[in-house]
Amino acid sequence: MFKNLFTPIEINTMRLKNRIVMPAMLTCFANPAGSVTDRMIRYYHERAKGGAALITVEITNIEVPQGDHYLRQLSIGSDDFSAGLSSLADAIHSGGAKASIQICHLGRYAAPFITGTDALSPSPEPPSGYWPESREMEKEDIEEAVEKFASAAVRAKECGFDAVEIHGAHGYLICQFLSPLTNRREDDYGGDVYGRSRFMVEVIHAVREAVGKEFPLFVRLSLDEFAEGGITPYDGVISARLAEEAGASLIHVSAGSQKSRKQMATAPMSVKPGCLVHLASAVKERVGIPVIAVGRINSPEIAESIILEGKADIVAMGRALIADPYLPMKAESGNPQGIRPCIACNTCIDVSVMQGEPLRCAVNPAAGREEEFLIKPCEDAMSVAVVGGGPAGMEAARVASLRGMNVTIFERGQKLGGQLLLASKPPFKRDIDRLTTYLAGEVEREKVSVELGKEVDSPDDLRSFDRVIISTGASCEIPEIKGIERKRHYSAIEIFSAEDLPEGEDVIVIGGETLGVELAAYLSERGKRVTVTRRGEKIGTKMTRSLRRVFLDFLREKGVLLRTGLSYVEINEEGLLIRDSSGKEELLKADYIVFAAGMKPEKGLAEKLEKEGFSFLQIGDCREPRNIGSAIEEGFKAGLSI
Repeated sequence: MFKNLFTPIEINTMRLKNRIVMPAMLTCFANPAGSVTDRMIRYYHERAKGGAALITVEITNIEVPQGDHYLRQLSIGSDDFSAGLSSLADAIHSGGAKASIQICHLGRYAAPFITGTDALSPSPEPPSGYWPESREMEKEDIEEAVEKFASAAVRAKECGFDAVEIHGAHGYLICQFLSPLTNRREDDYGGDVYGRSRFMVEVIHAVREAVGKEFPLFVRLSLDEFAEGGITPYDGVISARLAEEAGASLIHVSAGSQKSRKQMATAPMSVKPGCLVHLASAVKERVGIPVIAVGRINSPEIAESIILEGKADIVAMGRALIADPYLPMKAESGNPQGIRPCIACNTCIDVSVMQGEPLRCAVNPAAGREEEFLIKPCEDAMSVAVVGGGPAGMEAARVASLRGMNVTIFERGQKLGGQLLLASKPPFKRDIDRLTTYLAGEVEREKVSVELGKEVDSPDDLRSFDRVIISTGASCEIPEIKGIERKRHYSAIEIFSAEDLPEGEDVIVIGGETLGVELAAYLSERGKRVTVTRRGEKIGTKMTRSLRRVFLDFLREKGVLLRTGLSYVEINEEGLLIRDSSGKEELLKADYIVFAAGMKPEKGLAEKLEKEGFSFLQIGDCREPRNIGSAIEEGFKAGLSI
């Protein structure tokens, strides 16, 4: 199916068995001093076992502590780290993949509370948010940074890595030199693109001289900064050609920086797959060395088309391999339907590492916790009833069946999926359908018995089973507001479930967290005039950072009114009477009102079982309404624990 994707390629003396590589993605699995941990080794070993040709270890600091950005950032800044790095390279090799490591200096974005020193940058930068003022690099500082890149590359080679990648993208030190926004120097390291590329060229020259002619040397570049006055594709291609001339073996084409108008290096689900491939194609047309494409390459079908059409030589699949490390192996064996899909929710980025916490994946709770979530056969082939076919229930059934149990799912609806079927309705969230299809497919492939349209409301229905798991989900919370009976109203679930929207053009959505924001987007996309109201002062505070930005931009574009800091006086025939923080009252007119102010767990069956003295597990939203990641993790744990 993917004959181009699974052809080998040679880069200097290194031969890759296929065209899939895992790019560097921060995990925060290092210890606070920057050393390799057992957790990190298991994580990378698992991804090497899955069939990728090359695993690139995450952003690694060449200088300690001056280059640190995170509390648990990996370092290669001295020989003190060599033993752990050698073990990491060995673990990747034993998994069947080649190993590379990304070396980087953070420059302006070194964290002052870690380093205790002034941050360095091409030109002085004023304080900005978290970041204090930075100091312009003198010639001596530049020479020292070049030497540290070279020393780090030598250390990587000595530790057994097959290649090294110089990080020149995403707004860090080399990218800061390349960008007109952060490089305002008037000496040889500033000015036009050739001057701004000089630091990068000197780093590549020094590394090449230090590691020898044949050692694979990659350079990762942001070809487009997506910021007015920043790096453009025209300049990016010139920098790529200069990198090739300086000794680079390969160009890894990415985009974006801290100055970017939009997030593209880890594009959220609102951005189409393959969103940066055109940039890789532009570089490939102008260099003679291999090129890696990246940018939401989330399926083997997309990856195959990139290679087939000659847009790049290699594809980087980052979040996709966090979600399913065995994606390459499944694709090559003809089982792409068995790939657990990444839905680009950015839990791994926004919820985890951007907060300095260890990486987590919403769809794969085993990521970074491989030992804890190891699936082992069960000694007894027990019978298991799972009540509720949402994400928690399907995942519990999948894992229990893999352990050798006889599992039956009872689902009151006519399709498996539960809340996932509704979560995919708003704009930008269509990828959730892929997750639903995968989980339902796994249930079928693992021979789980499924009874659709079956409402389990009595303990008698479950007495014949050895184990019972309850995953009955949640329903919408309807707040008590005076006069609610006087106006046509619906719950968010009723709106998402309906084939046709109710008549009326003006709609009030009560509730401004995730559910309310997504519902407003859904209604406005269908031409409704929407007003969102909430008691709190801000909209969508529990959404991931990248999705919140996307949805709020969409709501503004659609003319949705966002009213916050309110109290609800009453509902009448005309609409909703509100009171703002100053005490002023106002009538918001509407044809109907939709409640999206939160969810409440469906505990009816669980309470009946408790009264009967049943032993059971309760998972997902029926335990406490949360998110996809919590549901799947609890389902996985339930399948392991019984």
